[in-house]
Amino acid sequence: MPRSILKRQELKQKRPYFAAAVFSLVLVVFIMGWFYGRLAQAKQEAIENRRPAVESLKLKRDQLKAALDAKKRMQEIVDQYTEWMQYRFAWTDLITELRNALEQTEASTRRPGMRTAVWVEKMAAENAEVPEETVAEETETPRHYMDPRILKRYFPGLRLVPDAALIDRQTGMLRMPWEQTLSGQPQQSQPSTNKVSTITLICRGVSWNRLHPTTDAELCYALLGNLISSPMFLSGTNGTQLLPQYEHDEATGTSQFSIKLKLARTITL
Repeated sequence: MPRSILKRQELKQKRPYFAAAVFSLVLVVFIMGWFYGRLAQAKQEAIENRRPAVESLKLKRDQLKAALDAKKRMQEIVDQYTEWMQYRFAWTDLITELRNALEQTEASTRRPGMRTAVWVEKMAAENAEVPEETVAEETETPRHYMDPRILKRYFPGLRLVPDAALIDRQTGMLRMPWEQTLSGQPQQSQPSTNKVSTITLICRGVSWNRLHPTTDAELCYALLGNLISSPMFLSGTNGTQLLPQYEHDEATGTSQFSIKLKLARTITL
């Protein structure tokens, strides 16, 4: 038999196998599509079932956030009132600490037949808000003049009617209006503040130097030690310390000295 006829017979015999392979491939694709479709449907159903619970949790989250924000605002208000109350009684506490320090100083420096006494004559807050006068130093910049004859020569078409205030009386020349004298510029002062952190005490005490030469010095350092021991005042190099001002008044039998108080916490006026 011819080979062509044999090939046709072989193809006819293999045709059922080809059809079965194509059918199985289509079946596999259909099954995969059905499977993934069912999987997506199951996921969507799970999402829809959980949606009410998720919405409820979101609502609770928003309510919790709003409550926390309200709590934060109220806490800020409470902190502000607390700070104001502390500032309100700060000066009372300061005066009380000063009185205790003065009493302790008098008690610790007292000797038989000698009763010491010390008091505060003046208190001055160094960095309180005080209106500072603006100091203006008049400084003039070099003036530049132009002779009207030069203007007339090189600019014949220019009609110049100078102001009398722009003509120099000594030279008779014209000062150009864009080169005015700059004077009276106020110096920029440091911005003042209403926070007090340092107080200068001017103290006076009864002098017993005639009996004991070191009494006045002991009184000064005893008061300084009592002030430093208080938690309201700072110690150390940049803390509370004696100032070099010291005066002895023979007429009244007293001595005057100054102490620089450094507050541990600033006071707002």
